[in-house]
Amino acid sequence: MKSVTAAVHISGKKFLILDYLVPDSLSRVQTGWGVICPLRGRSFSGVVLSVNDCQECLENSTLKMIEDVVTEGPIVPGDLIEIIFWIAENYFVSLNRAVELAFPSFARGKWIENISLTANRNDLHPLLSLKPEAGEIVDYMLDKGTFSTNILETRFGKDLADFCLQWISVRGLINRSRVFRPERRHGLRGNMVALTLEDPDIFMEQNKRAKKQVALVKALRLHGGKYPLNKLLRETGIKKEIVKILEKKGALRIYRSYPTWDAGAGVRELTEEQRSCLQVICRQIQRGKSRTFFLHGVTGSGKTEVYVRAAEFAVKQGRKVIVIVPEIALSSQLIGYFQRSFGSRAAVLHSRLASLERYQTWESIGRGEVDVVIGTRSAVFAPFSNLGLIIVDEEHDRSLKQDTTPCYHAREVADERCRLNDAVLVLGSATPSLETYFNVQKGSVRELEMPHRIGSRMPRISLVDMRRELRKGNTSILSSQMREAVKERLQKGEQVIAFLNRRGYAGFVSCRDCGFVFKCEHCDISLTYHAEYNTLKCHYCGFCSKVPSKCPHCGSRRIKAFGLGTEQVEAALQEAFPRAKILRLDSDSITRAGAHDRIIRSMAKGECDILIGTQMVSKGFDFSGVTLVCAIAADIDLNLPDFRAEERTFQMLVQVSGRAGRREKQGEVLIQTYSPERPGIAFLAKDRQEDFYAYELSRRKELHYPPFSRFVRLLFTSRNEGAALQAAERTGERLSAFDISYLGPAPAPIEKIQDSYRWHLIIREFKPEMKKSLNEILEEERSICSNRVNIKIDVDPLSMM
Repeated sequence: MKSVTAAVHISGKKFLILDYLVPDSLSRVQTGWGVICPLRGRSFSGVVLSVNDCQECLENSTLKMIEDVVTEGPIVPGDLIEIIFWIAENYFVSLNRAVELAFPSFARGKWIENISLTANRNDLHPLLSLKPEAGEIVDYMLDKGTFSTNILETRFGKDLADFCLQWISVRGLINRSRVFRPERRHGLRGNMVALTLEDPDIFMEQNKRAKKQVALVKALRLHGGKYPLNKLLRETGIKKEIVKILEKKGALRIYRSYPTWDAGAGVRELTEEQRSCLQVICRQIQRGKSRTFFLHGVTGSGKTEVYVRAAEFAVKQGRKVIVIVPEIALSSQLIGYFQRSFGSRAAVLHSRLASLERYQTWESIGRGEVDVVIGTRSAVFAPFSNLGLIIVDEEHDRSLKQDTTPCYHAREVADERCRLNDAVLVLGSATPSLETYFNVQKGSVRELEMPHRIGSRMPRISLVDMRRELRKGNTSILSSQMREAVKERLQKGEQVIAFLNRRGYAGFVSCRDCGFVFKCEHCDISLTYHAEYNTLKCHYCGFCSKVPSKCPHCGSRRIKAFGLGTEQVEAALQEAFPRAKILRLDSDSITRAGAHDRIIRSMAKGECDILIGTQMVSKGFDFSGVTLVCAIAADIDLNLPDFRAEERTFQMLVQVSGRAGRREKQGEVLIQTYSPERPGIAFLAKDRQEDFYAYELSRRKELHYPPFSRFVRLLFTSRNEGAALQAAERTGERLSAFDISYLGPAPAPIEKIQDSYRWHLIIREFKPEMKKSLNEILEEERSICSNRVNIKIDVDPLSMM
């Protein structure tokens, strides 16, 4: 007999890590299997984290036995179980928190409470006398015999169902039982359907009595094996239930197809640079040895084509592929590229999908129906068991780092998964993170360069010194040079992108008499003015209020909005160019379903003249008509209290500049700034990327900042400011006792968010040998704080705010 350590799912996000004995009848259980475990007189589902075989412990054990298995085989692959332990150790989180990542809620199954009626109609006469309207529900219960609470509530309403069940339960006329359902009910999620049968003729022969199923398979084969779902149903007249049956049989797969617009048309011949990089990656995949490459390609150099070809090669070798992108909403074109090559065998996995759709993708991966998964950072946990290649696009992007506990970085998790699977990791960007650039310099990552655009030249970059504009009497946010450049492009029928990394109309609203600034009631942050709805809004907690007519402090009516936002840029450009069609792309403009795709499609088709946006417009778009990009206030983020501000500004400006001139017409970029001498802007204007990275590395080395040291940020939050401060101070004292140097404690730059006060301290030179001591300190502090103070541990933080 053996024992197992299992993560038992109690409720919501809560797991308990417990040991159980394995009965001889279930001795086949292995790591990653789903199991049913007894706990506190009830049964719960869980996943096996390890199988133990300590005979001495087992003989004297009082451990309970697992009751059953959920399915035959692992529900979480072995390498993901190892990743759970790795995350727990490296990001200072408990195992039960790390399990959430590799075993998400949509894949955990569901417990259903079944109710069996032990009464007859005569027993229920008093209920009908008391509640005459209960006739239908009584008939249903008597007819079914066994049913679930959910079904009663759905059919007859919660109030009536609760009343009847309580009346029957008090009289002991029902038996309750819990049944675990490992699978979710299937619906039709997606807009495309594809055959997954190796031999449709055999299937049709075996199911020839199911005429509608056979008819649907025939129709799909007639359309080349895949077809839009709604068109298929409309043309065949077959109901959705038949599609559900075929999907459950594994005869077809429903998936979401993404548009490629003009970017994906035709198959391009590879350039010499693309071919050379691809050969290196493919040779490494063929060797079956883990290796990390950095694909350093300028914007428009064709990195996506290399990604797709490398994935095709990996799949031909019998391996699986994960492609990680910063934001799924901004990656439709890249997804379209992959679906053009892989069809239904390329799946999308991200948190914005409905749970059912994510579960169906997860299930399809387990059935071997998917070769490539594309998604945001959580896609790094896709349950492939034969992983051969992971691609991290725009590897410098901060959205690859999770902001909530566990604060993992998808790039680091991808590196560890590749190591465990002897897989190849490809990091791609035109602007590498300083960490990746440093690793290239050290030789631990191999750089593959693509320094030239395909079919076009790099855009000309010009700086516009806004201080001179002021001296000339121009107080507008649009420089005279920008007005002329936009006018010229519009006359030629070309498109323009205007970039400003601030949404809303103005950054804050203030009283000009007493200086009072309108702040959020729940956060230590000024409210942003949104002219579209004449409201003040907090971008941290969502608090909104109308703009008051007078100052609440001094009563003055001299209230004015200050600062910049994309709404203000939109208003200024619309006033300057009233005939131009102008669209705005930021998180405020895409709240309605499909709004994002409509804006991008309009740009791709040339229906929009000017696109205004935040950092959203800088990521991956390939618009053939854009020849001018204007950065309205390039230095807006340079003075944030964050040592990465210069690096981020440089990366963002390079990325947005890359949207200009991606075809035969010469592109131009105008950078409006009040700080043209700052390195992040000056090096960009002179196209000296290597010099910028050399400068930034030397500055970080002098200050002993990352990547020359590792930071660990400990953030203490509480609704009681004193409790947060005391916890930070106690932790600081313990760190000193262990001879661990740190900065702080100090208030976080934003001292309060959502009514929680924030204090932090930073371990500046974290070393692996400090892990044990830090864990002891944190465990002790958590036991003291209980639930009054939340402690967030952020290893290698990307934000100090």
